Amino acid sequence: MDYLKIYNHFYNKTVYNTKCLILNYYKNSKNKKRPVTIVNNTVLKKLYDYRTEKYSNKLLKEFSAPFDVFQNRHMYYEGSEQDRIKWVLEEEVLHAFGSKNKSDYFSFIADLAVEQTLAEISRHFRNYYSYYELVYDLERYDYLCLKDFEGGSFENSIEYNDMVNVKYPDRDKNSATPEFVGFGTISDDDIFHEELLEISTLKSNLESFEDDEKLLLLHIMYKHREELKIPEFLRLHIITNGVFDHYIFRNKDYNNKAFYKKVEAGINYAKTFNLDFVVKLKNKLSSFNLIVTKSILKSLEHSLR
Repeated sequence: MDYLKIYNHFYNKTVYNTKCLILNYYKNSKNKKRPVTIVNNTVLKKLYDYRTEKYSNKLLKEFSAPFDVFQNRHMYYEGSEQDRIKWVLEEEVLHAFGSKNKSDYFSFIADLAVEQTLAEISRHFRNYYSYYELVYDLERYDYLCLKDFEGGSFENSIEYNDMVNVKYPDRDKNSATPEFVGFGTISDDDIFHEELLEISTLKSNLESFEDDEKLLLLHIMYKHREELKIPEFLRLHIITNGVFDHYIFRNKDYNNKAFYKKVEAGINYAKTFNLDFVVKLKNKLSSFNLIVTKSILKSLEHSLR
């Protein structure tokens, strides 16, 4: 049975339907003169809510074993992403699913494909947030692609530069970076001292994070682990280092403690994670190059307003 064909069918269908929904929402919002930040944050929130309520929660509750195996498919196979999906659906996921009813497994693959596609679209949309600001502002709906450009970055794409040239017609197209004139030659000692200052500043900034801030970031790391690329995941790991609670090592009662509940519930743990808290944390992260995390916090901020 070609399980990959079933998966790809629902993957492509989800991309197409999502693109149509975003396109219609963009056009309606533009007619009502909604600001781009509100529009794009609403897109992210709707994507997250729909994926979580309709698919993620169901898969985690009813099919946690095969769902977990699929999410860790890179551990079982090398090769292209299509190869990994094909092979893991034919072997490990099928075995973890257990049921001999083919129609049940087909339905599972369909739900799995939709959930994974929406997660991928959310990750892409956050990473391309500035790109879609221009798409909306300039009404270049033909540039609504919902997939990464070759190489991953959008800054060098024809589409992005086309829009930037329209929005900023007086920019210097021949200069990718600002020119600094008259500062002389920078010595190795200058570079060394500059790096020491940078490290010292970074350590000071890392020490400023409070435990509750780290717990909310741990919640984001867990809930959005598929959307985080390794560099951002490692940065968050370093930022959240040091938070501790000995109850988590017990077999009982750990889930009744605030430490566990805050990581599990995130902003739903209303005793701590209010609007002011989220805004403060988002601003504190401004210098840490956490694109996905800041977009998530921006969406959370919007949902709390």
